[in-house]
Amino acid sequence: GDGELADEVLAEHLTPDTKMVACYCSVGYRSSKLAERLKKERNAPDGLFVNVEKSVFGWANDGRPVFKDGKQVKRVHPFNSFWGMLLNSELRSET
Repeated sequence: GDGELADEVLAEHLTPDTKMVACYCSVGYRSSKLAERLKKERNAPDGLFVNVEKSVFGWANDGRPVFKDGKQVKRVHPFNSFWGMLLNSELRSET
């Protein structure tokens, strides 16, 4: 699941110098749970694991830049048409 992938990524990239890990998903539910779980499991200080408010859909809807493979993109994949309703129409990639 998402938690296992997060643990793999953290094992590879989390260092003692890490100041913040921003967790995000489509709408924010899963990422908020992940940030809470990581904070508890690792007895982390406040602010190390944070949830991106409104997550990637809100980020894109607010006009902030979105990247894929290091390149800025203009569209976000919403998973399906139901979830796509949460994205501004011009930002939706095909489902």
